[in-house]
Amino acid sequence: MNRISLTLLGIVLAGASLLDLSSAEAVMGNGDTLTITQGVGGFVQPAPGTGSWFAMEALGPGGWVYTGIGGATPGGPGIVLGSPQAAPTIDNGWTFFGNTGWHETDQTVDHPMAVGGDNVDMSGWYVKWGSPAGHFNMGAGADGVMHSGDEIVTSNVVGTAYSLDYAAVVPADSKSFANVPYRLHLEGTVVPEPMSMALVGSSLIGLIGLRRRLMA
Repeated sequence: MNRISLTLLGIVLAGASLLDLSSAEAVMGNGDTLTITQGVGGFVQPAPGTGSWFAMEALGPGGWVYTGIGGATPGGPGIVLGSPQAAPTIDNGWTFFGNTGWHETDQTVDHPMAVGGDNVDMSGWYVKWGSPAGHFNMGAGADGVMHSGDEIVTSNVVGTAYSLDYAAVVPADSKSFANVPYRLHLEGTVVPEPMSMALVGSSLIGLIGLRRRLMA
């Protein structure tokens, strides 16, 4: 195999490594957006794959109330990882016990919605609800857990499906629903950070240009 052939082989392998974003090293990162597929509510837990919801055990033990939620329009497509977001930039307004509410992330926290591996730091997660609207700190639960079709990779892969599950308890000092369990289930797709996509695109363009120069 001559030098040019070896060089071309190296280009192919390098391009493959750039495109292989489903490896264990390619994890979702800050700047990526999680869209939120609209779900349905009721008194029975919705089946997986039917959209996003939150629930509260508001009717006593076992008395869960499910509320369907979807990505905000206008204002934003869902959760932008690593960025604080005020309502209504995460989800559309939903109705719970006669009042409108939204989810948001507190703009004073140090680690709003940062991702690490399969877990999502939810310490900045809040619910804005009531009349007048209260600000409920729902960030005291354990990290949210991410799932995807095969593995949590998705950074720079447009349209990769995900789901996220999180649980917490309404703080004891809340004016409404104090100490009531809360659950969140999100489904949607991943939209990579625009800069990440631009870097991948420029790398591929560079590889193509190099190949053409070698073939000339």
